[in-house]
Amino acid sequence: MLIGNNTAFVSEYENISKTFSQFNEDVNKLAKGLHDLGLRRGDVVGVWSCNSYSWIQVQYACAKLGIVLCTVNPVYQSPELNYALRKGQIKAIFMPGNGSKQEVVNKYQNVLKQTLSAKEEKESDPLILKDIIFMDGNYSSEDAKGGFNYMPITNLVANNGNVDQSIVDDVSPDDPAIIMFTSGTTGKPKGAYLSHFTLVNNALLTGTQFGFSDPITMLIPLPFFHSFAAVLGNISMTAVPIKSVIANLKYDVKLIVESMIKHSATHIIVTPTMPQTAGIEKYADRRRTSMIKHSATHIIVTPTMVIDILNFVEKNSLKLPALRSMLIGGAPVPVEVAHHIQRVIPSCDDVRIGYGATELGPCTTSCHKNDTFEQRMETVGSPLDLVEVKIVDPVSGYITKIGEQEGNLGELLSRGHNVMIGYWRDEIKTKEALDEHKWYKSGDLATMDEKGFVKIIGRTKEMIIRGGENIYPREVEELLHTHPEVFDAYVVGVPDERTGEEVCAWVQLKNKDSKITEEEIRNFCKDNISYFKVPRYVLFVDGFPMTPTGKAKKFIMRDESCEKLGLKENNKKCQQ
Repeated sequence: MLIGNNTAFVSEYENISKTFSQFNEDVNKLAKGLHDLGLRRGDVVGVWSCNSYSWIQVQYACAKLGIVLCTVNPVYQSPELNYALRKGQIKAIFMPGNGSKQEVVNKYQNVLKQTLSAKEEKESDPLILKDIIFMDGNYSSEDAKGGFNYMPITNLVANNGNVDQSIVDDVSPDDPAIIMFTSGTTGKPKGAYLSHFTLVNNALLTGTQFGFSDPITMLIPLPFFHSFAAVLGNISMTAVPIKSVIANLKYDVKLIVESMIKHSATHIIVTPTMPQTAGIEKYADRRRTSMIKHSATHIIVTPTMVIDILNFVEKNSLKLPALRSMLIGGAPVPVEVAHHIQRVIPSCDDVRIGYGATELGPCTTSCHKNDTFEQRMETVGSPLDLVEVKIVDPVSGYITKIGEQEGNLGELLSRGHNVMIGYWRDEIKTKEALDEHKWYKSGDLATMDEKGFVKIIGRTKEMIIRGGENIYPREVEELLHTHPEVFDAYVVGVPDERTGEEVCAWVQLKNKDSKITEEEIRNFCKDNISYFKVPRYVLFVDGFPMTPTGKAKKFIMRDESCEKLGLKENNKKCQQ
């Protein structure tokens, strides 16, 4: 039961603490402001920001009015932001203002100016953006240029918060609630859009399978623009309910740990998407000290974070006697890492691995607490309630045999409350992902045993998962082709012990005598795409292994990359 005076949300770096009653009041005021601004049910509002109290306030206010929230990665550069604004048909966007603390993450004002002044391409979607709302920082009337309506968020919440109930009642559970851009193997990012029904039920049913029954304080250092945080963090706040805490706006492990101490967190959600950029590595040991002082009993992590925690605990000969449960998801989990937890943190005897995707709500399978040690360590569990999963032959589409490893391997398909409505304004891609019976084709190779436990073996797609961030090769390849000295280029994923995969670019130059360096190629990429998509490795080649029909043999390129770079393939037995 929600009690109005209980704490709902805490933002340490903003020095904000809100009870459920206060949060509801703030949401109502912002909803009233959005409605007065002229935004209506079905309109799209973007939020381009790091984690903050205003972010979750925007999420709930939009949901209340039936406005569709489009999440925008805070590290997007101009070409990426331009695509999101146009494809998403965003009418208003919330973002950091001048002098915001978030400027350590991105040069928001410069990126915005570049985007709004960019020439419109012939085949691009029109830009219908009208309102630009600053969530923090400074605002000046001089910012109002180019026919756009600039304002601080304080203007929108300066009202009594009285929203006509008929407006709220018009919102249907089946209405789209959120658009989240997710990478594929070809083309531009696809905007998976999901209904209110999907988001709320996935938060509730995932909490049930994980056993979230006691009062919970959940620390959320992963970015809100990811479905993991937006659903299992933000929506769980009121659906379960839980007390949500954010320590900072970017990856700062020390603040995360200190926040766990202060708020007696019993659960923590973390993500592999935290940037490992200059000046950030120095924070890499801060999260763990919070777990010690705070005596956290539960932690929700991704494989990258698990590796960080284990390495730090071993290096410093620390003990975490209170940590009893670890829930892992977001990227492949090497089985050896799962077993390593038991050796380093013996008290943590409840380790579970989940599976899902942005298109799947995001959670599809997980283990129960009473499942065996082997099931919890070496599978991604069984389907959530009201979710169907089947393994089919990728060619014939027939269901594979249960319990026979060789005959059981196939593509994982899922159907149920958790499946997206489709890809925003992209009927072709939607039909490719969802069949006529609403089964979502994951592109993941998996097996299932007689008891319904699923193992993820690999992927049928070429998508690279770097620390939980999805990267599709074609976007990077197309960028490389725009470099004046590049003749041809292909991108593959290569194994990495910490992030799971890294980006490796094969580049063929126009002039063999060119003096261009790997670093120059990487810097070119840094100026045009998000940091996590920038190739870690650049190999200059004279040609590519090709099929008779002229297609690149990327599996050969991957193997040769590993050999040239001296990389070892990750454990084949890994979970996602």
